[in-house]
Amino acid sequence: MVLKVGVVALEIGPARAFEQLLTFWQTQDVEATLFVSSDASHVLPGRVLDTLGMAADLDLTAFDVIAMSAAGYPVEADIRHRARKAGIPVFQFVDQWYNYGFRFPAPHEPRWPDRIGVIDLDSCEEAAAEGLPRERLVAVGSPVWESIAALPPASARNVAFLGQPVARDYGRSLGYDEWDVWALARKTMDQRPDLISSMLYCPHPSFSNATPERIAPATLAKSTDHALKRCGTVLSMFSSPMITAYLGGRRVISVQPHLQGIDRGMLSRRGYIPRVEDVDGLVAALNAPATGTPSLAVELQGSTRRLSDAILGLAAA
Repeated sequence: MVLKVGVVALEIGPARAFEQLLTFWQTQDVEATLFVSSDASHVLPGRVLDTLGMAADLDLTAFDVIAMSAAGYPVEADIRHRARKAGIPVFQFVDQWYNYGFRFPAPHEPRWPDRIGVIDLDSCEEAAAEGLPRERLVAVGSPVWESIAALPPASARNVAFLGQPVARDYGRSLGYDEWDVWALARKTMDQRPDLISSMLYCPHPSFSNATPERIAPATLAKSTDHALKRCGTVLSMFSSPMITAYLGGRRVISVQPHLQGIDRGMLSRRGYIPRVEDVDGLVAALNAPATGTPSLAVELQGSTRRLSDAILGLAAA
């Protein structure tokens, strides 16, 4: 029996996860129909939906189950509502480690899908603490993170610094901004050239006020991908590419001097990578032995199959 799945991907991250899933389903008795946002259409081809609109013309009765992103868009709530009326189960996937409650805004009814996929068991507890129903949460991993390949060999003394617009987004509410972190990294480079022989500065793609003069003696990277391939050590605060670097086998260190409040870096908050606050701490982290295969990579094994089982299991229930 062929299971018919309506796949709704309204952000690039979930689209990439569903892309991995569609490849997996090529060997399964699954027929998928794709609905995407204009942004996600660059990853997956499909009928483009208005994220702020309704889905009145979608015939959801053609599907055994709906697999959908969880971005908090009105059209997601409308699809949940129409699917519930038609008796079609809905699975939504949270592809990141944060903002769980924001993705299911009240007062939409039904507010919750039948199942909500999150990355791991810690995510289940964090999501429940933000109000999501614990009995509907299931840990499925991350097909995108599972697919991250090992980066080529590179010297640990070659360091990539990933910029973030902390001052723009948070002011000084975190206890630091990106230039405090840069100053700490630069001071460490000056004091310990045996640990940092060169540094590439990777500007944030949405905003950067870095100039060659301001970051000297570091140089501006051609791209973050280029820097990750050339550098064996990566410094940042809580930038998303830290996950690619960590799973690719790089030494990754979160630098957050005078941190106030919660650590927004999930890799450091969960203990996968060290978080340091001063030069001495950074020197110690740079001197620490390599840890081998990232433990998170082991936990992510089988993510695509787990996500598939969670979705198709709803159709069979």
